[in-house]
Amino acid sequence: MPKKLRVWLPDDWADISAEDPEGPATFCWTNEKSTGVFELSTVEFKQDSDTVPDEESLVRIAVDFGRDHEWGELQTAFSGEIPFGRYGSAVYKNANPEEGDSDYCQLWCLCNGRDFLLATFFANKPLQEELDAAQLVAEGLDFS
Repeated sequence: MPKKLRVWLPDDWADISAEDPEGPATFCWTNEKSTGVFELSTVEFKQDSDTVPDEESLVRIAVDFGRDHEWGELQTAFSGEIPFGRYGSAVYKNANPEEGDSDYCQLWCLCNGRDFLLATFFANKPLQEELDAAQLVAEGLDFS
């Protein structure tokens, strides 16, 4: 039976995935000051692997992904342990975004030893409250 992704959202966040049914699972802060979108992609492996990436490897994946996609200048990179498993995250800021691009980009690469989740948050001059909530959403991801 396929696993079902469980996404915890703060009360003032909404699932807006229906706006683009062919796109990834997408969520946002419903506050009028919101500028960002949080998106999810999953990679589920059908076989066990003896190689489980450590936090340093997950950070490297996140940093390389942002650099490869030219998201701007790396601001910080960090990792952590969460109920799902571990994650690595990278934050990029783009001082001169092109039309339609965001000036703030963050990627989380999460792994539980068998499955990977990639979460992104793109915004323009987001408030700290929105950034803190996006971090909590990323840390609360899991399969049920």
